[in-house]
Order: sequence, then C-alpha cells, then structure tokens
Amino acid sequence: MCTDPFRPGVREIAEDVFGLRCDQVLFIDDVARVAEAPRTLRAAFIGHPSSYEHSFQEQLMREAGVRYLVRSLDEVDESLLRTLEAAGGLMWQDSSLAAHT
Repeated sequence: MCTDPFRPGVREIAEDVFGLRCDQVLFIDDVARVAEAPRTLRAAFIGHPSSYEHSFQEQLMREAGVRYLVRSLDEVDESLLRTLEAAGGLMWQDSSLAAHT
C-alpha cells in the first residue's frame, strides 16, 4: 500500500507535531519527491534511495539537489549528523552533487 496520499506535510510535522522550526529538523526518506518540501523549507534531508535495480530514486534525488545519500540507515551516525549540522545553509546543492556514500 502506498502511503503518499496519507502523509502530512513537512511543515506540519516540524511545527505542529514537534513544535520545531523547519530548520531544526532532519527528514530521511526513500522518495525523491519528498525531498522537494524540505528543500523549499530549508530543512535537512537525507536520501535513502532504494537499491532496487530499476529504481530511479537516486538519480531523481541528485537532480533535486539532495547532497547526502545513504545506502543504509546505519550510515546515519553521529559523524554524519555533525556534518549536517556544520553544513547549515549548505544542505542543498544546485549543480555538482555529492553523496555521503
């Protein structure tokens, strides 16, 4: 079952559910389209694209400007979180994109 139609918005999750500003939250998702809202709101985002051989999610995430991609959620460790914190306004890239992998 696809959960896309049931997802609350990024702003609602950050502000209404957790009482935080968007620039204080980190979203991790496997769908490139989901990255668009955090980018607009200047929220942190880590892409976790599917390893399915015919999936285009990694390519779409790179095109969307996602700078940090992980192959496994185990890669979201203290080191990566500190890197994200230091990146601040440099969370998103417009052209040459780098992955954390």
